[in-house]
Amino acid sequence: MNAGLTAPSRVKALLARHGLRPDRRRGQHFLVDANVLAKILAAAELRKEDRVLEIGPGLGTVTRELAALAERVVAVEVDRRLLPVLEETLSGLDNVTVVAGDALRVDLDALCPGDPGSWKVVANLPYYLTGPLVARLLRRRPPSRFDLWEATRP
Repeated sequence: MNAGLTAPSRVKALLARHGLRPDRRRGQHFLVDANVLAKILAAAELRKEDRVLEIGPGLGTVTRELAALAERVVAVEVDRRLLPVLEETLSGLDNVTVVAGDALRVDLDALCPGDPGSWKVVANLPYYLTGPLVARLLRRRPPSRFDLWEATRP
């Protein structure tokens, strides 16, 4: 795993370099715990041929690891301020596409072509967004298997 994006000092430096702070109105908390990252990746049970829709890539911490494990990653980020950060942290990852947009409004069929059941969804989201997003994904196509894993802060 990329220790650079799970080291708090490096994340602070990255944010400072881009003049950013987490947007608390959006419930932003950037993932800096390698153990939580490992749990998210394990829960996804990815294979090299998998295609992944990531909602809220943030700084790209999970995205980088998804790219190493899956065939393709489409990451949807609502906070346009993070796009230059993602450009930096995901540089050189040819199997990652970052899309600026709201996951509750983007055209998922256009972003994730083919059978909706052939895409895995991975997200590290604020609680207020989880319910509406899960409802939208279930309306698109009920999955044969559904796992919801949330990390909680102490």
